[in-house]
Amino acid sequence: MSYAPEYYGSSVQRGKITIDGTLVSGGASVPTIINLPDHPAGDTWQGVTETVLEYEDGSPLNLVDASLLMQIKRRRSDRLPVLELSSEANDITIVDATGGVFSISPQSIDLSPGDYVYDLQVTLRNGDVMTPIQGNWKITSDVSR
Repeated sequence: MSYAPEYYGSSVQRGKITIDGTLVSGGASVPTIINLPDHPAGDTWQGVTETVLEYEDGSPLNLVDASLLMQIKRRRSDRLPVLELSSEANDITIVDATGGVFSISPQSIDLSPGDYVYDLQVTLRNGDVMTPIQGNWKITSDVSR
């Protein structure tokens, strides 16, 4: 799976995110913008594997007793998401909690074609909340129905 990362902010100390073996800067203090590849409506999305959240110094974000939440919305200002994935619902798996590794399971994406926004929010054991990843996701029309 390939991603087109775009970065913003330069004065904030950032962490590191490794997605499918590719290192992407950002993720600690300011969200890294990762626009997900276009996806045909109704098709199975392959999810995300072996994603590592690290601090700038290379130490992993401790995900022991953490919860992860990914919400997809039409607009950032929308109150309710059109799709929600979470570690509590077992859509997101913490693979190695002390290593900061998680994955998102493959699943069918039954959203109407259009442009969406998403983010991934992490709530740590101590109650701290951070949003290491956010971006856009375009759902395209499928020819076969």
